[in-house]
Amino acid sequence: AALGQSLQNQQAEEFKITGVLKNVPMNSHFRFDALISRNTRPQFQGGWGGFGVATYIQLPAGYDLTKMYNSFEKIIKERVNPVFEQFGIKVAYELQRITDIHLYSKIQDEAEEGGDISYIYIFGAIASFMIIIASINYMNLATARSINRAKEVGVRKVMGSQRYQLIAQFITESVVIALIAMVLSMILIYALLPPFNDLANKALPFSYILQAPVLLSLVGVVLFAGVVGGSYPAFYLSGFNPVQVLKGKLASKGGSALFRKVLVVSQFAISIFMLISTLIVFDQLQFLRSKDLGFDKERVVRLTMSGSTLQEKGPVLAERLRQSSAVAGVGMATSTPGQGIGKAIFKVEDNEGKMADRGVDLYQADFDFVKTMGMQIVRGRDFSRDVAADTTYAVLVNEAMVKRMAWDEPLGKKFVLQGAGPNNTDVEKRVVGVIKDYHQNSLYEVIEPLMIILDRNFRFVFVRTNEGDVSESLSTIEGIWKEIFPNSPFEYDFLDQDFNSQYAADEKRSQIFTAFSGLTVIIACLGLLGLAAFTTEQRTKEIGVRKVIGASLKSLVVLVSAEFFVLVGIGMLLAFPAAWYFTDDWLQNFAYRIELEGQWITFIVSALLAFGITLVTVGYHVLRAASANPVNSLRDE
Repeated sequence: AALGQSLQNQQAEEFKITGVLKNVPMNSHFRFDALISRNTRPQFQGGWGGFGVATYIQLPAGYDLTKMYNSFEKIIKERVNPVFEQFGIKVAYELQRITDIHLYSKIQDEAEEGGDISYIYIFGAIASFMIIIASINYMNLATARSINRAKEVGVRKVMGSQRYQLIAQFITESVVIALIAMVLSMILIYALLPPFNDLANKALPFSYILQAPVLLSLVGVVLFAGVVGGSYPAFYLSGFNPVQVLKGKLASKGGSALFRKVLVVSQFAISIFMLISTLIVFDQLQFLRSKDLGFDKERVVRLTMSGSTLQEKGPVLAERLRQSSAVAGVGMATSTPGQGIGKAIFKVEDNEGKMADRGVDLYQADFDFVKTMGMQIVRGRDFSRDVAADTTYAVLVNEAMVKRMAWDEPLGKKFVLQGAGPNNTDVEKRVVGVIKDYHQNSLYEVIEPLMIILDRNFRFVFVRTNEGDVSESLSTIEGIWKEIFPNSPFEYDFLDQDFNSQYAADEKRSQIFTAFSGLTVIIACLGLLGLAAFTTEQRTKEIGVRKVIGASLKSLVVLVSAEFFVLVGIGMLLAFPAAWYFTDDWLQNFAYRIELEGQWITFIVSALLAFGITLVTVGYHVLRAASANPVNSLRDE
């Protein structure tokens, strides 16, 4: 039994198991393997000036939140303001429903990677586009082929069928087709859900589809697609004059040509919009992968020193690693690129020598960190073992800090952390160098002012390997690790993979978006294929006559394709501004992004693809008709 058993961590802290929790579901706000009582670890209690503790409040149903905010005001006045008012900082608390965190929270460092409601809207819109295009296809082809059912309608009307009965018949047929499609889609979902979960990094079970709200939603989609897709054909077919039909005088236009053209324009406007959006998303993600980050993340292995025992021997490990021929450099720090860093309030010297309170992002590093990470010193110098005072006073700042403080000469500027030294003495630091701005955080965020302090105890060791066999280098590093820490497991990360993982969610969304866009284009092409086949069939005699009098295949293809090119061109004119607006809005999520003004080639490529697809689709049917013996098409004239 687990109850009563003990667990011990690397710091020799012992914890007793007092209960076993049911497994946390995958859709929880945070997931864990074990919970430790904070009351048993007073060193982690924190204070009213800390921001590292998430606080959850369970309120009664229907509770008036204004009462809670009144309580907050009292707490802030009595507990929080005395901490921050000396620095001129005001603090306010806000409540957020736990059910809103996953899709709506914009707070950094949530317990689990969050989603974004905007992507729910985007993929919902894509699904709607696909259903609309499929419905358009059905309406187009049903009306285009209506001549084949004209005599059926005429006979039914002669036999006494009312128009509403015919309308009900055709809409019912449409709904039945949609129901069959839904059954087939359920089979496809069952088969494709595991690979979709892998692609989307989700854990959706098939049983989720079988819930009543989901099934009702699917039935609603079926009714929508069936009724909307079948409505125009139903009204059109039921309106036939039985006398004209039975005399064979019904015009064989297959419904309103104008209406069909509007539907084709709508299809291609949506398809071109999706195509442009997909290419823009791809270009932005490629930009993120290739942008200069201000440091070299390639061939860097990161080792995590979990606990004070390992951190104390960190310098010994680093020195031993430097002696290896497989290692090009070793640096240590309390933070790692791609993850959050600390912040403290310092008194900072301005250009006039006056001291002002500023919140400063900072972390600690050793003498070799900047060099190992491939960062660039643009003014002054790096930390130096040859300067004894560096261990006490030296700090590095980035260009963003220089810009924020508007320093004319940053070297020598002071930072003072009040009461942080022995016996509450002030700690003073001085700038010895300025590093070129680099991306400590992701490219979603602008580069913040930053200070790096020289220190000795670190959580992370960064090992840059020499070029060559990576597995061999890792084996060497692991051997050295086990020499120093024989009782601790060797765990590592590649810095480039870890940093790029910040964009993993966007990569997944991009792949899904691309797949859906491809399906949308394919569905539109299927509709175009059917419509082109019908149009060519309707003009078979015309093609035969033109061929007899000497028309070339090329001229016939151009003749029939020209109408479709015009429709695609109109769809393109509608799609371009819509795609520009929505992609520009999406790009605003990134602090560093491509400029749409420089993406004109993407719009041109999308247009050429649309025209090319049209030419291939229509041209195939025209060539097939034109290659046939014209005698066969003219025989009954």
